[in-house]
Amino acid sequence: MQVRYVAMSCLVTLAVVFTVSAFSKLRGRSAYDAFVAATGRLVPVGWLPAGPVAALVLGAELAVAVLLPVLPAAGLALAAVLLAAFCAGILRALRRGVHAPCRCFGASDTPLRRRHAGRAAALAAVALIGAVASGPASGQDLITRARPEAVALAVGVAAVLALLTFTLDDLVDLFAPGPVPARRATVTKGSPDARAGHRDRATRTAHSG
Repeated sequence: MQVRYVAMSCLVTLAVVFTVSAFSKLRGRSAYDAFVAATGRLVPVGWLPAGPVAALVLGAELAVAVLLPVLPAAGLALAAVLLAAFCAGILRALRRGVHAPCRCFGASDTPLRRRHAGRAAALAAVALIGAVASGPASGQDLITRARPEAVALAVGVAAVLALLTFTLDDLVDLFAPGPVPARRATVTKGSPDARAGHRDRATRTAHSG
């Protein structure tokens, strides 16, 4: 895959992630209130009110989604800054012992974990790779100069990356090792344990009789 197709994959991935993330917070009053509450848990107490910070983050996400197809360089730069801020905010919250659900990429009931910071860092890396690969080209140039099959491949790669982003917690739960079942003790006939069990059963039978 040529460099511009790498850039296209990065652009489409981030455009999908930020569009879905922004609109998941705007789908209803309760969703937005949950996002504001989550922002308040991530922002250090006494620093800034949660409401303005949440509005600023949401506006930045919408700006990234709009800029990426029009001005890729600006959209990728803003995406990298925002994702780095997400990563730093999550790590800071974890150090303060905060494990409440994070609403950075939409609704989630999963407690905050280091993997969420890793996800933000990985997406920031995607933004940086896209910025290097796209250079000064516009989104329209990337599409019009590409072959249709290459565009389809780039969009397919982007769809997989976006899906992995949104299903991270489900995938971790799916492949996480389950609890080890308790092993049942095997009693050998004629062993002390077997003879003790036989005496206990005989005693219970005598008492019941």
